[in-house]
Amino acid sequence: MLIPREVLEIHKIASRDEERPNLTGVHGEREAGEHPRLTATDGHRLITVTWNEPKVESPPTDFGDLSVVPGFTADIPAETCAELKRAVPSGDVGEIFRHAWVEETRAEGVVRSGAGDKALGQAIQIETKRPELDFPDWRQVVHVKGAVRIGVNGKLLAELLKTIAAITGERGVVLHIPADPTQAIGLHADRVDGTLHVDAVLMPMTLDLTGRPDWEDVPVLPNTPPKVPKPKAPDDSESIDLGDGASVTANTPELRRALKRAAREGVA
Repeated sequence: MLIPREVLEIHKIASRDEERPNLTGVHGEREAGEHPRLTATDGHRLITVTWNEPKVESPPTDFGDLSVVPGFTADIPAETCAELKRAVPSGDVGEIFRHAWVEETRAEGVVRSGAGDKALGQAIQIETKRPELDFPDWRQVVHVKGAVRIGVNGKLLAELLKTIAAITGERGVVLHIPADPTQAIGLHADRVDGTLHVDAVLMPMTLDLTGRPDWEDVPVLPNTPPKVPKPKAPDDSESIDLGDGASVTANTPELRRALKRAAREGVA
């Protein structure tokens, strides 16, 4: 699987919560039609991306096996995706070098990936173990009836939301989506103490949907398993007898040795 450098940005949507280990990676798969796909979610948002891979007759020396395996799946740690993105050259290089790679032919339990080429100054190869918990089934969908599709400039929307959050200090923003897709989208946010109010508008953007699928079935966020509690550190404390019925609890090896030595010498 060849992954474009920009697609690796998807790792930012994966969860950072160690108590939800099945959401902390990016799910890669090869669909029946041989299209690659990456999906990430943190339980609050989800993003999934497909793309067309370049045709490769002879892979570069530092690339792994690029054989296509229909039905292939793998979960790539978010940190690995970030490292791969840093290793993919961003300058004027051949098309294939602008991609990271993931082997689809590896044995179960191991994911091998890499990016770059030594001839370009940098090349990495990474092997990671598959997580014990499976990535959730994100393909559940809900049919949206009468949905209004409005085109927006994603960069302008992101900057507007970031600015509103910086002004109010709040994460919640109310969106007013008009029934007429040619009308402006309204945004509203309040500071929690009611001392500040923000209203904003964003004009829609005309998008050419020629040849694009009619997306009526919208993916819903998957049901995630309950958090896995972190294991408690073992209790390494020990009660030290100081004589005359006195004792003290020591929880480090150094303290235990010092107390035992003091008890032997009768100076504790």
